[in-house]
Amino acid sequence: MSSMPRSLRRQIAATDIFFLLYWFSTAMGLFPPSLVYSDYTNPILVAWNWSYFPIDIVFALLGLYAVHLSGRGDHGKAKVLVLVALTLMHASGLMAISFWSLRQELDPLWWVPNLYLAAMPFFYIRWALGNVFEAKENIAPTGTLGDPGRRDLLVRPRRARSADICSPLSRKHGSCLVQRWSSTMTFDLSAHMNTMTRTVRNLERDGKPAKAMIASCVYDTSAANLWDALTSKPRMERWFLPVSGDLALGGRYQFQGNAGGTITECRPHERIGATWEFGSNVTWVTVTLTPDGQGTRLELEHAAIIDPNLPPFGPGSVGVGWELGLMGLAWHIADSATAIDPAEAAAWPTTVQGKDFVRTSSTGWGEADIAAGEDPARARAGRRPDACLPAGWRQR
Repeated sequence: MSSMPRSLRRQIAATDIFFLLYWFSTAMGLFPPSLVYSDYTNPILVAWNWSYFPIDIVFALLGLYAVHLSGRGDHGKAKVLVLVALTLMHASGLMAISFWSLRQELDPLWWVPNLYLAAMPFFYIRWALGNVFEAKENIAPTGTLGDPGRRDLLVRPRRARSADICSPLSRKHGSCLVQRWSSTMTFDLSAHMNTMTRTVRNLERDGKPAKAMIASCVYDTSAANLWDALTSKPRMERWFLPVSGDLALGGRYQFQGNAGGTITECRPHERIGATWEFGSNVTWVTVTLTPDGQGTRLELEHAAIIDPNLPPFGPGSVGVGWELGLMGLAWHIADSATAIDPAEAAAWPTTVQGKDFVRTSSTGWGEADIAAGEDPARARAGRRPDACLPAGWRQR
């Protein structure tokens, strides 16, 4: 389900707030005589004017609530409410224009806003009608985000339909599992890739040499919605994997068929830290959210102690896996209600676009590793795009 166009969000918010203020001013008698129409105090015209109150208030409140839902990523419900709000808005403007036409009064002060109400919905009605019935079928409930003052990451999550989504670090039948993808992309993949930055950092962990790969990209949504997508069990299940356990600070979690660990840090809307444990291999993952223009920047850091006895799977192979996951998150943010076809997802990395994605990501991580001081030959060995991602971070 495509997200609400930014221009529509702004116009709906401005229009609805304006009409709420208009009716407040009307009720309080704040309009000066120079701004009102003729016969403004005529009881019949007063009753006619107030007959618009219910329709104006309904479209204003529905529109504002739709903008709120869109900001939270619930594009399916937002689209349905916007369709109703735009319909009522058009009807309100058209009825007023008809009335002024019959009275042959052409006061621009009243014609202009009503022409706007009648015309504006036509610019967005195509978007609002698109897949609206599919939206109502595909809306899945999401969990309730915990209060920032509590230790809980999640509060009373509700059941959602499993999307059977693959993880960037899992294996199946000897080949890499990749994020499932639909043939109809609802966000600009090139734009998403252009916001991606890749950094490799050398550090120490528990007195041993370690490396951290840091992937960073910008999402066109609020920090609250992005946080919810990262911590709501039903939403994680749709773009990543089913998760169980105690999703609270200090609690243990487990992704189905994949890694588990302990939540070590939780600052709602800002930062999540956890161990990433696969078998006996323990690594560390941190996700940080910061405002970036009209959107939110997500920075994912995955750090691991360098083990010389393990194969040379470095930032290249692990980074590709996480970028596939971040791409899935971007798709979810842009289209949170639409189901993903597993067959199409499995086939996507073999497409021209999929191969270009993996090649670009892998090459970028190799260059980042070399920039951090790694031997070029070793860095290239650790960025094999055709290699299965191992259980955790592996680097020789």
